[in-house]
Amino acid sequence: MNKFSLKFRLYCCLFITSLSITLLTYSYAEENKSDDDKIYGNVVCLVPDLKRGNVSPVIANGSCKEHKVHAHVIVETRNREGNVYAVKGSEESIIRLQELKNKKNIEINGSIGGNQKALILTVE
Repeated sequence: MNKFSLKFRLYCCLFITSLSITLLTYSYAEENKSDDDKIYGNVVCLVPDLKRGNVSPVIANGSCKEHKVHAHVIVETRNREGNVYAVKGSEESIIRLQELKNKKNIEINGSIGGNQKALILTVE
């Protein structure tokens, strides 16, 4: 067997392996992609505590705009897994989320993304 045929076989194996990984990743993303997903859960504010160097989770009663700049997560309440979704969206959509009077057991529309280890809800 000459060097050319050995290299050719190696490159073919690498190409087929990378193509398989790409197709599997694309397949997973397409199966779990939706343009209009509904999540039922609690909106949790992650308010920074600079003295302790961590965050305090808070379910605000009413608007949470008076708190320092903070992030939000949604804790799903209608399934056994209790998935946690990081929230992202435009400034207007985040402001609407902050201004909700009730943040417990509510329905939130958006699109779910991420992967098996990190879920993201994009609100619109």
